[in-house]
Amino acid sequence: MFRGKYEKTERFCLRGIKILVFLIPLIPFYISTSMVFPFVTGKNFAFRILIEAAAVLWAGLMVLNRRYRPRSSAILLSVLVFTVIVGLADMTGVNPYKSFWSNYERMEGYITILHLVVYFMILTSVLGTKKEWMLFFNIFVAVSAIVALYAYIIPSVGIVIPAYGGRVSSTLGNPPFLASYLLLSVFLALIAWCNTARVYMKLLYLLIIALHLATIYLTATRGAILSVVAGVVVLGLFFIYAKSGVTGQKILRKAVPLSMAAALLLPALWLGLDNREFVRGDRTYFPRSGDEKTLSRFERMLTGRSVQSRLRAWEVAWSGVKERPALGWGQENLINVYSITPVPYGDMMWGWMDRAHNIVLHWLVNAGFAGLFSYLLIFGGAFYCLRGAYRENIIAGNETAVIATALSVYFIQNLFIFDTISTYLIFFALLAYLSHIDNPGPLECAEPERIKLKFIAATVCALLFFSAAVYFANYKPMKVAQLSNRMSAPSKGNYVSFSAISDDFSSALSYGTFGGPEITIKMYKVSTFILNNKLFTGKNVSKFIEMTLKRMKRLVSADPTNLTYWTYLIKLYQKTAFFDPSFIARGESLIKQCLRINPDYEWLYYALADNYILKNGYGDIISLAPDVDADPRNDTARLKLALGGLLASREDILNRAMEAVRRIRMSRDDDISSGRKPVFSIDELLVFAGASAEMKNFERELRFYRELLDISPGNAEFHFNIAQAYVRAGDMENARRHADKAAELDPERYSGKIKSLPIY
Repeated sequence: MFRGKYEKTERFCLRGIKILVFLIPLIPFYISTSMVFPFVTGKNFAFRILIEAAAVLWAGLMVLNRRYRPRSSAILLSVLVFTVIVGLADMTGVNPYKSFWSNYERMEGYITILHLVVYFMILTSVLGTKKEWMLFFNIFVAVSAIVALYAYIIPSVGIVIPAYGGRVSSTLGNPPFLASYLLLSVFLALIAWCNTARVYMKLLYLLIIALHLATIYLTATRGAILSVVAGVVVLGLFFIYAKSGVTGQKILRKAVPLSMAAALLLPALWLGLDNREFVRGDRTYFPRSGDEKTLSRFERMLTGRSVQSRLRAWEVAWSGVKERPALGWGQENLINVYSITPVPYGDMMWGWMDRAHNIVLHWLVNAGFAGLFSYLLIFGGAFYCLRGAYRENIIAGNETAVIATALSVYFIQNLFIFDTISTYLIFFALLAYLSHIDNPGPLECAEPERIKLKFIAATVCALLFFSAAVYFANYKPMKVAQLSNRMSAPSKGNYVSFSAISDDFSSALSYGTFGGPEITIKMYKVSTFILNNKLFTGKNVSKFIEMTLKRMKRLVSADPTNLTYWTYLIKLYQKTAFFDPSFIARGESLIKQCLRINPDYEWLYYALADNYILKNGYGDIISLAPDVDADPRNDTARLKLALGGLLASREDILNRAMEAVRRIRMSRDDDISSGRKPVFSIDELLVFAGASAEMKNFERELRFYRELLDISPGNAEFHFNIAQAYVRAGDMENARRHADKAAELDPERYSGKIKSLPIY
């Protein structure tokens, strides 16, 4: 402590910082029900405000006493290198604004990295003793125990997240996020266990660890459970091969290998069993989600939909890495990678991944190979500091093994999931702890001259910056998050007039925050609801729809490779076309623009077919609601894909889809497979013939009319139509032949018409 006339000021600042820092472990409790994404937004805003307030006091404290300034360490250097490289990647990425601010659903971005770096430096500067660090970790452990217990209370009070059914989630809102948080908390409990000699405390920590492991199992999170197994193996290897002063070493040397063998052999034995009735008995489907319990999820490890979607996300991410290998696409921009990779219709049906769900691919996409290297450098710095502290006898061997295992398990589990603020808080706390024990000695401090003026200047500047940050980076986005949470379709009773809806949206947009895209998507959803249900008519509809279209166009312009924005805008054009036919042509123009961005985005061909159907009134012939992946035998959906391929001049898509229709119909209808019945109906062939004529694909048009004549050779109209098609194709001889046949079959109707053809 600085001794002198500023001692009281120093003590005030230090205590204020510690109070704010010790509140941070409580953040996982917070659920912001008034804001959109209540399990995410409130926690992140709370963390940012607490760190910003602590930073104001820290700025003054660093002037008063140099011992509270950041201390050089390998971890600090690696964290700063990572921050700089990711900053460069975000600045040069495809959407720097989004990379900095992120969105309400994730609340990450560069702004979160900056806050985490300040959090790291404050911890290393103000927590000066082992006792303070253990108190800090114990708060984390106590909070995590309550969070775990709360997971068991939620079902009894009827709170269930439909997407996850009976899997426990607690205050984190997502079972995998809860599992990741509790798994890191296990290692904090083990660190605390290593640093206490009280038997009752050791037993309490073991009880908490058991609670956490049981809760992790009930989350049915495969990545976290596999990470637990990996943790047992890694920790066992440390205890077997590392020199350690652990009491009962001989017992450990026997117990640990047995635990490792069980961890490795039992899953293998279970997977190899032919009769797994106990696994099938665990396959309980929850009525609101169709999800399954833990064992049955492991049985479907390589076939489950969630696993397949992750594998698809990895494939997309790798395409992005190959496209921009140096500095990547910038944070929060994985969604843009879909613009350069083939996108089957099923990808759009089940939702696109905005995270790679793999930490290696995550940073490769976000910041390229430079970003991945800098991220791995943090782990290198952590292990370097840990090794140094162990060699200097600053920490014991058992604690060294626990921390090394914690870092390893954290990395392994992130091969299947991604971080949230709750896991970031623990990870950066561990890094700060390692950085502190690597360089624990306080700096010498002599009383500088004019310290009062410097203290006031530093504090005032920090306070002004903090005030601006609170207003622009926290208060305004929080207000928009609250408005967004309140906004809904009129069916929920929030609105009874157009003006009320319009005023709320205008108010939210007026704040000009990163929540603008979220509000715009809400406008799109409300607009779609209004159009589907015809809640408002005439002038009111056009005003609100035009307002929404204007905002959607701005989204597309600001983020032109984000296919989700293009998809929303095209869908809105098609909905509006039912009221204003001019939107049909405008929608077609949009579809073709988007096709130039990614011609392998399959949904666009369905949209193009929809547009053609709207324009020509063929709604009863080809369904407007394809569901390809849900039913691969859906020939109607494949037929519409074929129509879209034809309209886009994609022969490959047309041929592939038409062949799929033939295969599906022949497999389920013996008359079709035997040739007694045609594959395509007359109405369907007429649609395709008309579309071919519109695209000036006369050869295709002739093929479809030939099939029509095979079905109905005595139809005069078909002969006359194919005669017109031959004229367009320049084959006058065949045109005359079919024109004469039409006149022969129906002279009253076609004798005069054929004279208008330039064939005689």
